[in-house]
Amino acid sequence: MVKNLVSNWRLSSYKLTYVLIAVMACGLVLSMFLTEDPRWMEWHLSRLGEGMALSSAIFNFSITIGALLLAIIAMLIADDICAASKTKQAERGARILRDILLIVAVCWLGVGCFPFDRFPIIHNCFGYGEFFLLGGAMLALHSLYSGFSKRTYSLGIAAVLVTGVLMILFHLVQFTTLLAVELIGQLFTSAWLLLVTYDTSKRSLGQK
Repeated sequence: MVKNLVSNWRLSSYKLTYVLIAVMACGLVLSMFLTEDPRWMEWHLSRLGEGMALSSAIFNFSITIGALLLAIIAMLIADDICAASKTKQAERGARILRDILLIVAVCWLGVGCFPFDRFPIIHNCFGYGEFFLLGGAMLALHSLYSGFSKRTYSLGIAAVLVTGVLMILFHLVQFTTLLAVELIGQLFTSAWLLLVTYDTSKRSLGQK
């Protein structure tokens, strides 16, 4: 039903990724402006989802909608890869990539449904799970499917190296804040997902 709706609206995974980024960005910005507790800037983004305020409801709701959009995007990416290359290896890689992104979507849903102030352990499991899953997908992308552009692979490797080093430095010597690591990671993830969907959408239309 969802795929039929997306098809009827002529929405590609690439266009839906822009919708995903817009939803997440709007929810984040609104939550930042509406929150009455500025201490979140000293910690991390998930602090915006704490409490029963309107700002926290907006933050958690936007993540939930983002998770649903990512799940749809993951299925469309797999369909596009299979349509572009009908080999068993490509189909296997498409399924693995789809499953990883679906689990990432579940992690986003978990972050939104289990705020840090009430469920710190569960929240961290979903948060760090997302971090490692996306990193693994970026590093393994070429082995999963070799039809992406070089810039897509390069950006994924750069994203893992930069965010990985910053995360390690944060935990070892507090070189930067977790907030900065999260914001940089989100920018990399958005750019990487745009490139992935751009490549697969063009291939599915026979333009590449």
